[in-house]
This record gives sequence, structure tokens and C-alpha cells, in this order.
Amino acid sequence: MFDPEKVGGAIAPTLGDVFPVRDFQDYPPWRELVVASLASLHRFAERTIIAPQTVVVERYWDEISAGLDAAGISVHAFTLDCTPEEHERRIVTDAKMPNSLWRRERAAEFRRAHAWLSRRTEVIDTTVLTPAEVANSIATTLAESGTAAPPCSSAGF
Repeated sequence: MFDPEKVGGAIAPTLGDVFPVRDFQDYPPWRELVVASLASLHRFAERTIIAPQTVVVERYWDEISAGLDAAGISVHAFTLDCTPEEHERRIVTDAKMPNSLWRRERAAEFRRAHAWLSRRTEVIDTTVLTPAEVANSIATTLAESGTAAPPCSSAGF
């Protein structure tokens, strides 16, 4: 499991005062470092790497997926979706970030991006699924596609 959010957290203190942005994904170095990190980890580990990250700007997805493709890394992208009502319920009941305005704002961006995400990723409706069921669904899809996926762990979900 590789968390691209950590890359954003690492570069934001360096760039934030000089180049303020609303989201660390707006930093070109974030996208470049995510690709470089995944390529390096893939070469070293020689296994499937799961990188959970919502990308709602198609141009950013293009940069990341093209970089991974150039590095010879096969990408199997999934969009985890749910109804707006369920998303709101999750925002309200989230123990780490309850009632997050940032998450609500991102939900509107996600809805606007849904058309291109649906064309370029496999959408999984998680409205009534548990995290374990979502992980199993992804693992099953990867196994059926011939991709060797490691067993899923509840630690990342």
C-alpha cells in the first residue's frame, strides 16, 4: 500500500508559503513524485502496489497515468462511488474528520468528474458495501484480469 497523500503532506510545507494552492494535487511536483515513487516501489517490490487516491482533475490523471505507462507499470484504476446521501452520512459520522467542509466541496468536484472517471476507471458502487467487500471486489476484478494481486489487508481500509 502506498499513500500518495503522504507525498502531498511532505511537499506542502516546502511549497505552501511560496506557491499557495487549494489542493496539493495542484503542485506539478506532487504528480511527478507520485509517479517516481510508484515506479521505484514497483521496481523494488516487483508486486502489485495499491495507491488509494481520488484524482478529479482529468489532466492530472493523464499526467500520472502517462508517467506510470512510460515506466512500464500497468494501472488498474477504480473509482469508489456511493450515493450523495451515503457520502453525506459518511462525512457526518467520520471520526477523524466529522462534518468536513473540504470533503463536501470535493464531493461536488467528484460529481462533476464522474463522467470521465466512468470512462477511464472501473466504478464500484460502495453505497451498501463494507470496506472488506470493496477490497474483495477489487481483488476479484484484478484476479479475473490476470493481475496478481496480494491478499487484501484491512489495515488500509
